[in-house]
Amino acid sequence: MGSKKAEKYLLVACTELLTWYMLGGRDTDTFKRFVPADLTGVVVHDRYQNYDAAALGMRDHQLYAAHLIRGLEVCAETYPHPRWPRQLQMALRGLIHAAHLARQQGKDAIVAGTLTMFTGTFRGGVAVGLSEVKRVPGPPKTVTQAVGRVLLEVLRDRTDDVLRFAQDLRIPPTNNQAERYLRPAKTSRRSPAGSARVAHPASVRRPRLPVHRDQARPRCHDRPARRAPRQALDATRPGYGLTL
Repeated sequence: MGSKKAEKYLLVACTELLTWYMLGGRDTDTFKRFVPADLTGVVVHDRYQNYDAAALGMRDHQLYAAHLIRGLEVCAETYPHPRWPRQLQMALRGLIHAAHLARQQGKDAIVAGTLTMFTGTFRGGVAVGLSEVKRVPGPPKTVTQAVGRVLLEVLRDRTDDVLRFAQDLRIPPTNNQAERYLRPAKTSRRSPAGSARVAHPASVRRPRLPVHRDQARPRCHDRPARRAPRQALDATRPGYGLTL
């Protein structure tokens, strides 16, 4: 797209029926235009700062569980003897499995005992980790914290946003659907910097963006899908995805 300064990111927004693409940057204003103002639901994302900025920060969030588990893997490699990194991974994976199992069985909630057990395991692991990985005093921009400290604080301060999927089975723990629509642009380019998903919206007005029907679910449509222009995909960097 010309000079490096002119390069833009590919943003993808989708429901189970519709998908649209938008070119934009990494700035907050772009994200405000990317997420419709009248959208309702839960934003599933990877903790990229713009999802917590301005109006987006007022929405309910679900932090991308797979990224949290990968972050805990770094902690497990850094601190091989403490048990809290593996304990937290086990709790998250246990809740994800329990949520999938409940949906497969047609239930609307995880079994109460299972939910209580894994939630308690999660909170206990966070408490132990914070007691062992001490915060380094000083301004955030000038002090580098020990590996895992910031992640542990996120798990403590945003527990509701981490475990929301376990309380409401309509909310997915990951944003895999949004990232799937970025794959055409990822075949020869770098991985996306972040992506998001919005679960169970109540209502969404038609956005002023190019729309095509999702070919992945042809049984839902009575007309063939329209392909997004390949030139637009090739001319952008894969960037952000949003599932409605």
